[in-house]
Amino acid sequence: MSRARLQLEGLVRRHAGAARAAVQRFDLAVAAGELVALLGPSGCGKTTVLRMVAGLEPPDAGRIRIDGADVTALAPSERPVSLVFQNYALFPHLSVLDNVAFGLRASGQSAERAREQAHAALELVELDGVTDRATHALSGGQQQRVALARALALEPAVLLFDEPLSNLDEALRRQVREQIRTLQRRLGLTVLYVTHDQAEAMAVSDRVVVMNEGRVAQVGRPRELYEHPASPFVAGFMGEGRLIDAQVGDDGLLRIAGTLVVPSGRALAPGTVQVMVRPHGWRIEPASSRGLPARVLRSAYLGRGIETTVLCALGEVLVVSAGARRTYEIGAPASLTIDAGGAAVLG
Repeated sequence: MSRARLQLEGLVRRHAGAARAAVQRFDLAVAAGELVALLGPSGCGKTTVLRMVAGLEPPDAGRIRIDGADVTALAPSERPVSLVFQNYALFPHLSVLDNVAFGLRASGQSAERAREQAHAALELVELDGVTDRATHALSGGQQQRVALARALALEPAVLLFDEPLSNLDEALRRQVREQIRTLQRRLGLTVLYVTHDQAEAMAVSDRVVVMNEGRVAQVGRPRELYEHPASPFVAGFMGEGRLIDAQVGDDGLLRIAGTLVVPSGRALAPGTVQVMVRPHGWRIEPASSRGLPARVLRSAYLGRGIETTVLCALGEVLVVSAGARRTYEIGAPASLTIDAGGAAVLG
């Protein structure tokens, strides 16, 4: 990783009356040009971290550095950061252009210079054709891009996003997140991005920080966290799957339910381990002596593949077969196997 543009060192934040600190000894380094997502359930501390970086909440302990400079005690207006709010925070009485120019004017720019920079920012987000329109006349996706343009116009060292897609429908969420990621890569923006949505975090991020109860549960690239979670919490939060106890034999192979034998993918000492098997890691086949005996409970064709729920010695198991065309009759016998690499050992 190149030199950290944003360095968070031992951040602690306690809210009055709370039984525990909202953020507990939080450390993170974000490199220049990197997009890092803070991911976790409601109340895990991710938004509090973002607000401390923005200067909206003071840390009770720890330091915030941007390009090596300590900004912990600086007011929000004195920090080289811009925050894109969840609710956009646009001014309904101002035009699109004046919304984007507002922060520039507040920072002392001349009206002419502020409008020039606002025009340039709107061009970046492909909204230069609506500069004179009222923001309430725009779609939700366009309003989000106006908010992004306003943040970009200030040319921040670090761009902050607080649940930026939560007010959009599913189709718009996909479209806007792709626009954000494309723009971030093209401009080399340094971004800290808060979301509770696992798919969103995986789609936009270079790295993901999974948080739980104010602490870092695991940090890594999206694929690493999905395929090699460090704990049951991370495994469950990164996507649907089954946690299963498996036995590691002297040969290093995993044995599940006494029947399924799969490679572990790494050196393990003999004993019991927990593994996560995602729905797409299973394979369902007509009943045979191979695999784990099962009975089909439900089977549905979804266009992009088949979802089949079966009952076996492990209980109910969801199997997602991407690209498959065959559905199974309810009650039909079947056999379950696991793809090589389909079982991730926790820890």
